[in-house]
Amino acid sequence: LWRSGVLGPVGLLGLAILAFATLSFTWAPNTLDAGFGLWLLALWALALWFGSTVNDFRPLWQGLAVGLTVSSVVAIFQWFGFTPVLANSAERPTGLFFNSTLLGASACLVIIALISQRQWAYIPGVLPALLLSGSRGAFLVLTLTLLTRYLRVRYILCAMALAAAILVLTLDASDSDRTRLMVWGAALRELNLFGNGIGSFSTFYMLASSRILYPGWVHNDYIQLWFEFGLASLAIIALYAMVLAQRTSDHWPIFFAFTLFGFFYFPLW
Repeated sequence: LWRSGVLGPVGLLGLAILAFATLSFTWAPNTLDAGFGLWLLALWALALWFGSTVNDFRPLWQGLAVGLTVSSVVAIFQWFGFTPVLANSAERPTGLFFNSTLLGASACLVIIALISQRQWAYIPGVLPALLLSGSRGAFLVLTLTLLTRYLRVRYILCAMALAAAILVLTLDASDSDRTRLMVWGAALRELNLFGNGIGSFSTFYMLASSRILYPGWVHNDYIQLWFEFGLASLAIIALYAMVLAQRTSDHWPIFFAFTLFGFFYFPLW
């Protein structure tokens, strides 16, 4: 990451976000969580800097594909009941990831990147990771992103809104997705102008049906950004909007998929 480059307006905006996050230590509820949150924010900043200094991303996608191919092999073993690495036997195969959802999301993003960069030879090694993860979200995001080649983005977003409405109306009382909706509602009730401080949601607990829940993440990047940063989160959302406006870029489908994941998962974190 020790690379030369031009620190333009986007970089200066990023430094302003880092400065605000550091200032938010003064009102964050837990110093250790705030420190970890700032570490994650530094990783976002370094990723942005790395991306601004690279012209050819194909080696990056190839390297990620090779890593996911290893996870595919591990996932196949896990599917047949052999666990060469620590895994939750009650879950679907996780590969080298901590859960199957993250395996599926990572495989989805890399497959989209390989398609957009026409690196076809690497896709077969990543496919088992996607298929064995059984992640509904990964399949949904992959399908919607590929459909952007044929449909307008607003139609895709309307389809997502309709799917979300149907999901809300058909949830069972025992459905895990209902818990996610409860977390969203609890987080929305705690939003304020200046945010609760960097890393603050890690300290968030909620009472539901006579039991204490510790969600860890909101499972919605945009709500969590406002929860922690308040109005300052608009700067990050503005960066999202700037990237999504670059429809002619070969990399646009990758970030579009990343943005979709942010509605029901936590790719930023």
